[in-house]
Amino acid sequence: MNGSKTNTKKTNMFGTIKIELIILPVATHHNLITRPKNFPKEELYGLTSQLRRAAVSVPSNIAEGNTREHLKEYLHHISIAQASLAEIDTQLEIARRLSYIRSSNLGPVQTDLSSLGKQLYSLPNSLNKKNSV
Repeated sequence: MNGSKTNTKKTNMFGTIKIELIILPVATHHNLITRPKNFPKEELYGLTSQLRRAAVSVPSNIAEGNTREHLKEYLHHISIAQASLAEIDTQLEIARRLSYIRSSNLGPVQTDLSSLGKQLYSLPNSLNKKNSV
């Protein structure tokens, strides 16, 4: 180890915040939104597939990062989860503008995305502070 704060051995930090309470609802919302009745058939392998992959990527990267030995690796996976969250937000906006999704149907999804985003963006600072003690 080189002594850097982000390269030190980490303990199990998955429970640091209540991400697990939001992970499954986010993935579930996207599965419901991307049902064939909402999106045209030609989007099955396009926007629909991208939304589903991004929604699954968020909890998958959080969980995978949590299994890593060093904090730096965990933070890298948190960063990937943040990027996937941004993808979801962008893809939902595209779907809304293409009239695949009604704005009124996005409320609960956007609430969950916003909450998870806030937690993910504050997590690295929290973990670095905790690790420097």
